[in-house]
Amino acid sequence: MKNLSVCTLALNEAAHIKKAFESVKDLAGEIIVTIDESTTDETEKIARSYTKKIYKRPHKKNFHINKQFTIEKATRPWILWLDGDEKVTSDLRFEIEKKINKKGNFYNGYFLPRKNIIFGKWIKYTGWYLDHQLRLFKKGKARFPCKRIHEDPILTGPAGYLKNPLIHYNYQTVFQFIERMNRYTTVDAKYFLKSFKRPYWRHFITRPIDEFIKRLLAFKGYKDGLHGLALSLLQAAYELVVVAKAWEIRKFTQERPDKFIRKVEKQGETILKTWCWWTRQTQIDNSENLLKKAWFKGLRKLGR
Repeated sequence: MKNLSVCTLALNEAAHIKKAFESVKDLAGEIIVTIDESTTDETEKIARSYTKKIYKRPHKKNFHINKQFTIEKATRPWILWLDGDEKVTSDLRFEIEKKINKKGNFYNGYFLPRKNIIFGKWIKYTGWYLDHQLRLFKKGKARFPCKRIHEDPILTGPAGYLKNPLIHYNYQTVFQFIERMNRYTTVDAKYFLKSFKRPYWRHFITRPIDEFIKRLLAFKGYKDGLHGLALSLLQAAYELVVVAKAWEIRKFTQERPDKFIRKVEKQGETILKTWCWWTRQTQIDNSENLLKKAWFKGLRKLGR
């Protein structure tokens, strides 16, 4: 008997879910699907051609609640969490089979690398790869915290890492990115307020700009070309919306700091220094000439 349960939560995944199930039908002992009741396409019809274990649940802003419900329905010793817009490659399928059938395996779970296909391109940088996700785990050894939109399940015990990636057909349109951003930021804004009693004026500046610099320079998003630039800006916008929604939750509280323009200007000066530091680091990383590397390091040290 195959000892793997494949679990999925689906909301309007008719465009991808067949590829997902085709990729695991020979691997899974059972496929368990929870259909979000907000689904309006043929996701359920397609799912029923692969499994009878289908549940329908009310829509949750924090969808991890329904994920936790799904894994609790699993009956096999191992669970593979698979989103409806993902698929398992043949190499990954072989690697999973080897790991879960290995005698004396002391790992309770495995992190899988993930290839994200965004706007029609595999995004190799910008913080989107290797994008390790805890997806394979023993039954009863992992649970979803259900606190944030972007979270991994919590594993009890040791974890290993697989080599072969999942394929993730992520954002295919800008509309899709913005639609999800509007939903996800509502939950993340509430989480933000658990860390900060209220959003201060500097959060409106620092969080989106820090995100942009991190994605484009620290995570080398520039190597993804225009895709990297666009995603860096979109994810910076995500951070801005989180702060703005947190401000809305706090009833748009007013803040009138003394010498407001000067304080904003000083914040900008700090950001400019950070930008220059990472720009020099990028030049150092991309330079093969030792003299040029030394030159750029000198400029960075001088803050230029």
